[in-house]
Amino acid sequence: MGISDKLRIYGAKTGNAFLGMGIAMAVITVLSAFSPLLMALYLFLLVVPVIVTLGTVFIIVEGYKDFFSSSTEAFAGFSQTAYAAMPYFAVAAIVLLAAAGVLLFFDPRLKKNRGKIVCCAVCIALTAVIAIFSRAVIQ
Repeated sequence: MGISDKLRIYGAKTGNAFLGMGIAMAVITVLSAFSPLLMALYLFLLVVPVIVTLGTVFIIVEGYKDFFSSSTEAFAGFSQTAYAAMPYFAVAAIVLLAAAGVLLFFDPRLKKNRGKIVCCAVCIALTAVIAIFSRAVIQ
């Protein structure tokens, strides 16, 4: 078995690994882009028990007010950090998915990998669009 055969075989396996990592990074990018909305959802879920119990949750559950304020501050810090790191996640996702697409394209079993290559292209496009629009809307 020549070096080109080994490169094709292990290139396809590496391409599959890059595809998985790239999709995971794309999901992290999307969640980071929507982290301000996740913060709003978290606050809503903290306020629901207060509304449902008409405020008696503060009397019944000791330390709920402290939990409410401390967890909100912690989640806000996490949300800001995730949103600030989103461009790095997007670049990592795009690079991994592009490498996966190239490696899978040169696999001898190209017909088997066409769906994966299309998935790479779609994920690259969606990640780029979300990263660009989320920064354009905020700034």
